[in-house]
Formats: sequence, C-alpha cells, structure tokens
Amino acid sequence: MSKLTSRRSPEALRAEILAALSEPIERIPVSPLYRVGLAVTAVAMLILPLLYLGLIALIGHTIWWVWIHAPIAQWDPWVRFVTLIVGVILLLFLIKPWFAGDPQTATPQRLKESAEPFLFEYVARLCEIVRAPVPKSIRVNTQVNASASFRLGMLSLLRNDLTLTIGLPLVGGMSLRELTGVLAHEFGHFSQGAGMRAYYIIATINGWFFRAAYERDSWDEYLHKAADNLPIRLGIFVYLTIFFVWLTRLMLAAVAWVGHAISCWMSRQMEFDADLHEIRVAGSASFASSCRRITDLNLAQMMTFDHMAQLLSEGHLPDDFPAMVVSSVPLIPKELRKQVRSFEREEQTGWFDTHPTNVDRIARARQENDPGIMVLDNNLPATVLFQDFKKLCKIFTTEYYKEVLEKDFKKSLLKPVSTMIARRDAEVEAGKALDRYFQAHIPIFRALILDESVTQPLADPRAAATTLRSSREKMLALVDEYDILTKRYDLAETKLLLSSEAEVISKCGITIKADQFQLTSNKNKVIQETVRRARLGVEALASKMLEFEELATARLTAALQLLQLPQIYNKIENGESLKDQIVDILPDARVVSSIVNDLQPTRMVYRRLSALLSRLETDESRALYESIMDQMRKLHTRLTALQDDMEDYMYPLDHGDESQSLKDYVLPVVPDLQDLGGLIGATRFSAERVMGIQVRLVAKLAYAAEKVEEAFGMPPLKERKLKPAASSR
Repeated sequence: MSKLTSRRSPEALRAEILAALSEPIERIPVSPLYRVGLAVTAVAMLILPLLYLGLIALIGHTIWWVWIHAPIAQWDPWVRFVTLIVGVILLLFLIKPWFAGDPQTATPQRLKESAEPFLFEYVARLCEIVRAPVPKSIRVNTQVNASASFRLGMLSLLRNDLTLTIGLPLVGGMSLRELTGVLAHEFGHFSQGAGMRAYYIIATINGWFFRAAYERDSWDEYLHKAADNLPIRLGIFVYLTIFFVWLTRLMLAAVAWVGHAISCWMSRQMEFDADLHEIRVAGSASFASSCRRITDLNLAQMMTFDHMAQLLSEGHLPDDFPAMVVSSVPLIPKELRKQVRSFEREEQTGWFDTHPTNVDRIARARQENDPGIMVLDNNLPATVLFQDFKKLCKIFTTEYYKEVLEKDFKKSLLKPVSTMIARRDAEVEAGKALDRYFQAHIPIFRALILDESVTQPLADPRAAATTLRSSREKMLALVDEYDILTKRYDLAETKLLLSSEAEVISKCGITIKADQFQLTSNKNKVIQETVRRARLGVEALASKMLEFEELATARLTAALQLLQLPQIYNKIENGESLKDQIVDILPDARVVSSIVNDLQPTRMVYRRLSALLSRLETDESRALYESIMDQMRKLHTRLTALQDDMEDYMYPLDHGDESQSLKDYVLPVVPDLQDLGGLIGATRFSAERVMGIQVRLVAKLAYAAEKVEEAFGMPPLKERKLKPAASSR
C-alpha cells in the first residue's frame, strides 16, 4: 500500500475513488467492422449447426433405410449387419460431444456483496459510466485475467444476467488505475449485447465441433482394441468403422476451423471495441502498462506453478497463492523478459487468434492519445477495493488446493506465504551466487567431491586463507580454458553415448544407419572402435578438467572451513546462523555429490535400454528381447544400489515431514525387475531429484563461501553469461 493511501481513512479514500468515476465516458459508436463481424457471425450461426445436424440426419436416415428398405435378398447379411453397426457407431460419435462435460478447472468462488460492499459499489459505478449492465455476481479465481460471461450459460442468454470473474493475482499485481481499465474493458463487452450473445453461441457451437473432431476417450480405445482382438472378418469391418469415424471427424474439423476463424475474427473486433472503453476510462498510457503487467504476471504465474511442484514434493504450500505469484514478478529473468518483449513486437495477428496482438492494441491506444477520465493517484494498489484482500486470498487459496489436490490436500501443508517467499528468494540468491562463484558450469555428472576435512575443525586458519586466495586467482586464470574443455567433453560424451547405443543394437543383429549415431560406418568393428576412442576421449578430457575442478574444490573447502571460526562468521550478517546451516548440510552435500557421480553408469544403461526399445516397432527378434531384458536387469541392479547408498541418510533440505529420508524422497521403491515402464520412470525420477538436491546444496555452499570471501576483502565476482552444456542439463 502506498504512503498516500495510509494517510487517509478508509472511508475518505473510498469516497475519493468513487469521485474519480463521476462522469460517464463518451459513448463509443459501433465500428463498421464490428457490424460486419456480427452479420457474418449470425450467418455462420445458422449454417454451421445446419451442416452438423444435416450430417447426423444423413447418417440416421441411412441407418433407417438399410434397416427398413434395403432389399434383404440382394444384401449379404454380414454386409447389412456391419453397415448398420458402422452407422450406429458413427451416429454415437457425432452426438457424443453433446453429452461431454467441459474440461475440469478450478471453480471460481462467488463473493458476497455483504462481505465486499465497496467492490460491488465500485463495479456498479464503473458500469454506470461505461453504460453497461451491472453483473449479478462477482467471482474470483487464480487466473491472471478478468472475464465477462453469462452467469447461467444459455439460460442467461436473453437476459442481462451476467457475471464478472476477476483473477486474484491480477488484483494483487496491479494498480487501481490499471485494474479499473481492465474491468472497463470487460464491461465494454457487457455493453456489446448482441455481439456478445452471438459470439457466445458460435463459440459454444465451435466447442461441440472441436470435441466431435478431436476428442479421444475410452470409446476410441475400445474400437482399436476390438479391431485387434476380433476375428479377421469382424476386425476388418471394425477397421472400416474406424476409417469412417476418422473421415467424419476430418469433415467436422474442417467445419470447426472455418467456424473458429469466423468467431475469432468477430472476437478480435469485440476486443478492439472493448479496448476503447478501457482507454476512455484509464487512459492510453495505463492501457499500455496494463498489457505489459499482465504479460509479466502470466510469466510469474508459470514460474510459481513450477516452484510449487517442488514445494509440494517437500510438504509445503504457501497459504496465499496470489501473493506468491505477485512476489515472483521481480524474479523474472531479464533475458526472458527481453525475449518475450521481442516476440510481442514481432508477433502478427493470425486467422485463429481470438485477440489482436499487444503491439496492435497498444498502437491503437497510443493513436487515441486519451488521458482517460480517471484522475487518481497512480500508485494506489487495486487491493483497496477489497475489505481484507489478504484474508480473501488465504480463504480462496485453501479452497483452490482442496479442489485441485482433492484427497492429497492436508492443512498441515499450508505455510505462511512470507516464509515461502523468503525461502524461495534465498534459493534464488544462492543460485546466482553459484554461477558467480564458479564462473563456469561444471558438468552435472562430474559433481565436486568435498574433502572430508571440510567437516573437521580447522588446524591452520592462515594456511586456509592463503589457499582461499590463491585457488581463487588460479581458478579465474583457467576459467576460459575450462569452458572450452567442457564443450569438448560434452561432445565426446555424446559420441560415447550414441556409439554405445549403436553397439548394443548391432549386437542384436539389427542393421543401423551410421549417420543416426554419428558414425562413419555401420560395421561392428567401426562401432566398437568408435566406442573405445570416445571412452578414451572422455577420460582424457576429464583428466584435463581436473585442475580447474580441484582448485574449485580447494577454494570452496577453505572458505567453508573458515566460516566455522567466530572471528569470520561474526563479520557476516547473520553469520552464525549461516554457519550452523552450512555445518548441518556439509555431510549431506558430500553424500549427494558422491551419489551423483555414481549415476553415470546408470545413465549409460538407461540410454542403451531406450535405444533398444526404439527398435521394437520394426524388429521382434529373440536377440532384441534378450538384450532388453539384460539392460532391465542392469538397470534394476543400479537402482537397487542407489537406494542402498541412500538408506541411512535424511533428506538434507527443509521438508514438512521431519522424518523424511533421502531414499523416500528420491527413490522410495525400486520397481519389479519385469516392470519396464516402472524402471524407466524410476530412473528418470530419481536422477532428476538427486541432481536437483545437489544443485541446491552446492548453491547454498557457494553463497556461504562468497560471504566468507567478502569478509576477507574479496568482492563477489561479476556475473558471467553461462550457456550450460548438454551434459549438465
């Protein structure tokens, strides 16, 4: 909340806000394109359903004619029977979309006017100045969006029975002026009575068409299974049915895309007209800023969803989802923001876009050059419209989790959002420190192994300080050379993996294409020689990389040893707490790094198994199956060994369940030896988890080491643009 807001009483502030919306905007005439779009849409509304119903009627009539009038004597009984069956199945597939429900999404929560009186009053005032009907209900959801819709669907079509849905992250991340503009845009849709109704009907019809054309469910699976399992004569007719279903869907898809193009064109005209309402109320400058803000909030929401997947795996969920989204906006990487802005500048509106591009919309807003009627402090947050926005967000967040997670939701998962934000921000800073500290990406399967002395009392602080300085200087002198070595190492490792895949396939007697595996020939001798040379190349490069990696280990070890001295950690802000945290995770970091280094053989087996499986479609030889079983046995052995390695260790990071073990987090169960899918899934899952833990642990260590160097007068190194090698991804 801004300082200006805090100086005024809530009553005075609300009166001032309402006073800013005292004059109605100039009436916006319906554009010629809008009228044309409405006419075309009206025609499409008549033609498209008639085409659809006509196809159903044609198939129904065919079924009736074959059943009643087909000359039985001239028809083979099997042909007559199958024709009827095919016709009935086609008919069922065509009418199925009428009974299919909409995709499951989180249900918006309806707000009570008694709970949010000022919001309802403000919405009514805004509707008045844009000459739009007042919505009968206001709902909130988790989207970075606001929308106008018919409250009861088709039942509300002939009445002004409308509902307004507002995304809570939108409210939390926007100024009042920006949100008011967005709402004015939606109320602009409310004022488009005929167009809004026409678009709703055509969009609903298109939904049916797309479901009829593209929806796949258990019915389709049943047909395909039946075709495979029935006797040949019946199977042929089932395949014929599948063909006719496909052909029918192809026709419906063509009609659906035509209808979609028409409705999208209409939609774009509606958006342009609704934009004018936003511009007249909030101004051209606010329109541009709100477009950019919505883009940023959408990026932040995607980042939040990714982060929350990790939080949930660790038994945590923020108790305020919208706050978590808004807090992620400053964390959007600069490069990502630049890429998105560049994409938006180059983007062009397509036939099937429901909205014009932001560039086109902002250009039109600037052309209008309208300051807007709203004269109000631009720093006022949109949250002032609500009685207690934080409380509302927490209530809605809990309901949202219950609906999405269902039985997996427990109240114990909820943690204060401030704690989750602080934890996330600390990890982000640690990640930045990791890149600064090493100035290079060390391949993920060559994790640094910290010496055991790092956990022991420091015998000679001066020697450690000297090691810290000298190893840092020597490391920096080698960083460019190390970058080159990692690129070469990555290429050599890729060569080794591909040639190993070729080798295991060739041993099954299967002929391979040499160029697919970066080979000069598909002869066994050439393949084996390539594997040998690639392995030697990897080993040679690894030995050359050791100098830099040993210096990095020595530098990190010295810094973490020095951190344990009172005279050092007392020079660091919250140094003692940092020291305690590092002392706790050092043994875990050593264990996890050792486990990661041991994953390389597992990776090799996984790649070989995947290569063999890719040949099953074209080869079913006994040798291939035996080789697959051999790789499965090896993978099972590797996973069992991995689980044994983690048996006695606790999960090293913060987890909601304090008894969580490393094994239960990374690989709770080793699938059965015969469970191919389970073995593959467990391998990927465990590798991703253990490598993720390692990166986070080493990032924490690098952050602490950087603080120690600062205490010795060595400033953090500058950020370096790093492009991770494929082997580290």
